[in-house]
Amino acid sequence: ASAVILLTICYRMGWHILFGVTINIVFAACGYLGALQADYKAAHYYSAFYQDNRSEYTMCITDYPVAKEKSTMVRGHLSGGNCGVLLYFHTDDTVALALEPSDTITFTANIQPPQQFVPNFDYKAYLARQGVYGTAFVAKEKWRLAGHSGTGFPLKRMRHRLMEEYDTWGMESKELAVLKAL
Repeated sequence: ASAVILLTICYRMGWHILFGVTINIVFAACGYLGALQADYKAAHYYSAFYQDNRSEYTMCITDYPVAKEKSTMVRGHLSGGNCGVLLYFHTDDTVALALEPSDTITFTANIQPPQQFVPNFDYKAYLARQGVYGTAFVAKEKWRLAGHSGTGFPLKRMRHRLMEEYDTWGMESKELAVLKAL
């Protein structure tokens, strides 16, 4: 509140330099406080994974599954919080590919903080900025579909169908990547 009063006085008095400096200080303070809050949130979720002795979780799927070379990746949020998790299923688990946003699954796994694979890239921080604080590999017999609402995430469904349509157009990979990015 005092920053707003100071900004108003500086602007009305014609002290444009002081006004600019004050604006920069306010934005820097907001950014710093936001970073502190993000670090606190990440530390809270990471410590929860280390201290949590349970292995059965319920998760709401937020994105369509992505087929990788050796696994299928599914993104979602654990129930009872806003903690994002990436689950990996074995490639022969074809049922996992049929999951849709808003599906709820129950699974048994050991959720761990993301591991560092590449030396010059902070994968853990990258995923934390996306709201993902844990990863787990789920065996085929260790999960089940707990519910399907079918009403959530209509824009994601439309985008997914559009991406599938783009794949049938026979475009080159660079052109297709640009089109999908738009």
